[in-house]
Amino acid sequence: METGNSSDSSNDEVDRISKLTETLIHHILSFIDFKYALQTCVLSKRWRYIWTSLPALNFDSKLYFSGRTCDHKRVLDFVDNVLTLRDSRGSDIQKFHLVCGPFYSRADDFWTSRLHRWIIHVVKANVEDINVHYDSKAVFKVPDCVFMCKSLKSLNLDISCRIILPNSLCLFRLKYLKLKDSSLNNEEQIQKLLSSCPVLEHLELSDVSSNGHISISISSLTLKHFGLHIKYNKLCHNKLRLSAPNLLSFASSSLDFVLLDNVSSLLAADTDVQVKPRNADFPVAYTWQGLEFLEVLRNVKDLTISFLPVEAKLDVRRIPELLQNQPFQFSNLLHFKLRKMSLSPHSMRAIASLLKIMPCIESFTLELPQDRNINEYSDDDESDEGSDSDSDLEPEFEPDNDVLTLSLEESSSTYTLKHLKSVEISGLKGSDFELEFIGILLKNAMLLERIVLHHCKPRSSRDKYFYKDKVKKFHQKVMRFSSASLSSKVAFFFFS
Repeated sequence: METGNSSDSSNDEVDRISKLTETLIHHILSFIDFKYALQTCVLSKRWRYIWTSLPALNFDSKLYFSGRTCDHKRVLDFVDNVLTLRDSRGSDIQKFHLVCGPFYSRADDFWTSRLHRWIIHVVKANVEDINVHYDSKAVFKVPDCVFMCKSLKSLNLDISCRIILPNSLCLFRLKYLKLKDSSLNNEEQIQKLLSSCPVLEHLELSDVSSNGHISISISSLTLKHFGLHIKYNKLCHNKLRLSAPNLLSFASSSLDFVLLDNVSSLLAADTDVQVKPRNADFPVAYTWQGLEFLEVLRNVKDLTISFLPVEAKLDVRRIPELLQNQPFQFSNLLHFKLRKMSLSPHSMRAIASLLKIMPCIESFTLELPQDRNINEYSDDDESDEGSDSDSDLEPEFEPDNDVLTLSLEESSSTYTLKHLKSVEISGLKGSDFELEFIGILLKNAMLLERIVLHHCKPRSSRDKYFYKDKVKKFHQKVMRFSSASLSSKVAFFFFS
């Protein structure tokens, strides 16, 4: 009797698999590499030829590595055979995803020529989604047919690519476009491309390089997500003007001038801000809007800022001065991340000035510079090496009153941290300034639930033992700080 029940149960399980619709099976297999999708042919008669009609093709060359060696011919022939078989069946290809590299230079030649052919092949098969990640120094010429593919909805080329736009373009279904290290770097080309994408919602251009200045102006009613990341070149001054009333997220880096117009729907922003040192005689391009630019982002809920040095100098003393003349507040801001700012009396005052105009933040993330050799323009910038003594549990500073007129503690108790629940700090080195900063946060954030601390790696392996001891003492001091929140928890991670 029990055996019969077991058999019935087994048959039921087989029936459940065999009764799945082909559409559902295709959807399941779309999440795995085609190499594994092919192996499902042994599951049952129902699955024997399912793989031959899969509309989603995923290929990853890493699955063909043996140690550090890749069987190039095997994987190249495999992709060729799959596409040839699909061509013989005459079925459309919905998705083509490829991950390959890094390879030696000779292999790059084989891969780029095949990749060119494969993309032409899938375009002919009415592909909707092309995603290529190629870890290589080779430059890939994007086939013209890609820009005339009427079925294409998503194009992601994570590869150094050369783009020469054909005379006519037809991308009226394209909603997602992401290009990395492409030659698409002037306004005329970008305008030509965008004019052929009437429903484009996501545009991201990263690692954009140019021998001259980059100036881009974009206006779009459909754009919801925009990112522009330019390779830094101190000799070039880059400008962006963007008008997008439906924009939800914005990200940029290495821009000297940004003008955002009609972006009231913006919810998230990640951007660089340059601050010119006092009395510095730099070109006008360096002064741009600076902190005034932040006012355009005042309605966002998620904000990430990287303060960048100008001519290798970051004068953090100027941040409170400039913010003092800004009447706006980030009233809707819930999540704030600050990058590339080390902790010193002046930088803590700068952070206090920022938090003062962010009355409702619930999470604060601080990413300290990994390289302490960053030249921060501060007269009393102290050494990173904190005291190893356990006696000074809450180190005191003696800054000049005229310099540190607004301490983080004074600002936080009056204006901020009332809603702060989560804090994360990475790149800690164990300095007294870091201890002071953490202590003030714990003392004033009454609703704090967690604070996560990541220490950076020691400079060398021989310093590892000393550094571990220093980190241990740092942790002990932090745990002895009093906390305004009864439910706060501190988590430590050795390296960040």
